[in-house]
Amino acid sequence: VGSASEGAVTLVDELAPVLGNVPEAVPVPVDAACAAVMPDLLSDLTAGDNCAEVQLSQSVAVGTALTLGEPVVVTISATDGEATVTAEVTVTAVDTTGPVFDAESLGPLSVVADEACSGTMPTLAATATDACGTATVTQDVEAGAPLTLSDATTVTVTATDAAGNKTVAEVAVTLVDQTPPVIGDFAATLEVPADEACAATVGDLTSLITGTDACGTVVVEQVTSPDTAALLGAPTTVVLTVTDAANNTATAEIQVTMVDLLPPTWVDTPQPANISADSD
Repeated sequence: VGSASEGAVTLVDELAPVLGNVPEAVPVPVDAACAAVMPDLLSDLTAGDNCAEVQLSQSVAVGTALTLGEPVVVTISATDGEATVTAEVTVTAVDTTGPVFDAESLGPLSVVADEACSGTMPTLAATATDACGTATVTQDVEAGAPLTLSDATTVTVTATDAAGNKTVAEVAVTLVDQTPPVIGDFAATLEVPADEACAATVGDLTSLITGTDACGTVVVEQVTSPDTAALLGAPTTVVLTVTDAANNTATAEIQVTMVDLLPPTWVDTPQPANISADSD
């Protein structure tokens, strides 16, 4: 009869853990100060093992500062005590925030029309800042484009940072008329005849004043009342205005003097008189 031998049997785990849901790359948006830190890459991973609990770790500690645009390769390790499996994740700090416009630089903006009532679009002074660097500002209406007097022109300005993030705003640009009308030639002095009571008024002198304006029509008005008395031998100043559609005003003055053109009249008409010659 043969004899049976007895021996120890050891169960050996030769299977490595299985890692799941491992991303190839993880972008980390920077904050308002253009700073970012290494995140916890383990929280979203899955790991399993047929024999034991799996321990996970990452080669770069959570909270480690990241540099914008510089990728960091992080090794993820999963071990069950016997075998270990690893994976690599590339982590990069990225700028995803657009520049911020300076509100005061967005207008509205007025462009003063020239003497020909024309004007052009300027290069706008809109400015923007970016936490991670400089921003370039562009406008959709080119500098030098003609402006019209009637309506505001809405210009779209775009601020772009080095990462290509964009912020859009609008600026209202208006051509304004600030040039007063031009008054034509007129007589600066005027004489008005006194009536039989030796009185006169300055009268309505608006027909004596003409005006032109490059941007449109004008209105002539007399500030001094037409019923103002004219004085004998002393000038009275009559003020007239010429106003355009933008309420720009030019002023004219005429010195009005009353003159006496009527001959004297007899109060009592003398009667003929007979004169006898002396008889010497």
